[in-house]
Amino acid sequence: MKSVEDSNGFFMYPWLFLREVLGDLYEGLAYLSAVG
Repeated sequence: MKSVEDSNGFFMYPWLFLREVLGDLYEGLAYLSAVG
């Protein structure tokens, strides 16, 4: 089960990081569209 947990964390971390980045990009685009 340890290997399963490690692989799960390995796959979950990039997804969380990508979600954070996409969230920031979305907020930036919304801000630019509101200002422009």
